[in-house]
Amino acid sequence: MSSINYLPDGLDTQIDYGLSILQWLNCDCARYSWGNTAHTLVKDVYGHPIIYLVAFNPSSAPTVQPSNPSMAPSLVPTFSPAVTKAPTILPYNLKFRGGKINPNAVVKLIFWGNSWMTNPGDKISGLELFYQGWSGSPYSSTVTEYTGSNGQVTNSITYTGYVIDSSTPKSIDPFAILVEVCAMIPKPDPSGNGYYVVYTEITRGLNGYCGWHSAGTCKGIRVQFGFIFNVDNDPSCIPSGTIPSNPGWKMSPGMHGLASITAHELSEMITDPGAGDGWLDSQGMENGDKCAWTFPPTNSVFSNGITWRIQGEWSNQAANNKTGYPTTTSAYGTVYGCVGTTLK
Repeated sequence: MSSINYLPDGLDTQIDYGLSILQWLNCDCARYSWGNTAHTLVKDVYGHPIIYLVAFNPSSAPTVQPSNPSMAPSLVPTFSPAVTKAPTILPYNLKFRGGKINPNAVVKLIFWGNSWMTNPGDKISGLELFYQGWSGSPYSSTVTEYTGSNGQVTNSITYTGYVIDSSTPKSIDPFAILVEVCAMIPKPDPSGNGYYVVYTEITRGLNGYCGWHSAGTCKGIRVQFGFIFNVDNDPSCIPSGTIPSNPGWKMSPGMHGLASITAHELSEMITDPGAGDGWLDSQGMENGDKCAWTFPPTNSVFSNGITWRIQGEWSNQAANNKTGYPTTTSAYGTVYGCVGTTLK
C-alpha cells in the first residue's frame, strides 16, 4: 500500500505511488467535510489541519507504454527546497526556493465529460470571461512582486481557448489527469509555460479539496496543469456571500465557485509552477493557500469589466507594509498580507 496526503485549506499535497511516481501537488481544499475515511490530522502554526492520510492501492495509477518511452507523460519529481535566496522581513512571508516562475502562462482549458456538450450552463462562457479579463487587471498584479531563476512575474497570460472531451472521466488521480492533458494538447507550448486546466463533470464527493495544480511533461515538453471539480451545489467549494452582479449575466453559484478556485490555482501556478520550487512559506503554503477562503473588502473588476468575488492572494510587500486586508493566524495574530488589488 501507498498513501496520499490531502492537505486541507489549500496546502500542498504529497502523492506517493510506491517507487514509480513522487510528486508534489497543490490543492485548493474544501473547508468543511473530510469524509469518513480513517485519517490523521495535524495542525500547522495557523491552526489549519495539514495532513489528511488516506490509504489507496497504487495499482490503480494508470500506465502508458508508447513506442518511444522518452515521450511518455511524466510527473515532475519532488523538489528539494534550496536555501532561501530572497530576503524576507516577517517569519510568515513566502520564501523563494530557487526554481522558476511562470512569466507569461499560455493557458488552454480542457472540459472533460459529456455534460460539457449537453448542459454546460454558464460555466464555459464564464470561465472564458475570467481568463480573457485576467491580463492587466488589478488582481493579476498582486503576483508581480515575485521573481524566479527565469525572470519576473508579469500580470499577463495568453489565453488560447478550450477543447471538450465528451468521454467519461474514469480517474482523477494526477497521472490520469496528465495523460488526459497530453492527449488533448498534442502540441504543448514549446516554451514550457503552458498551463492546461482540466474542468470535469465529477463532483467532489468525500475528497477534501476543490482543485489542485501540478507539473509534468508531455512529449518531453514541460507542462503545468490543473484539476478542478464540478462544484455545483457544493457549499464547501463556493464562496459565501453575494454573487457579483454583471450586466446581462446572472452568474450561477457553480460558476461563482469555479472563479475563486481558478484564481487560487492560477496565481499559485504563476508563482510556483513546479509546485514546490517557487515561492512558499515555511509551512509549504503558496500565495493562494495563505489567503484561501478570505476575501478582499471590495470585489475584483477584471480588465474586461467583469466583476468577481474571489479570494485574495498573499503579498510579502503588503505584509511588510501592513497594507493588505486583515486576516487572523493562530501563531501571529492579525496579519495584513492578503490583497485583491495592487495596493502594496
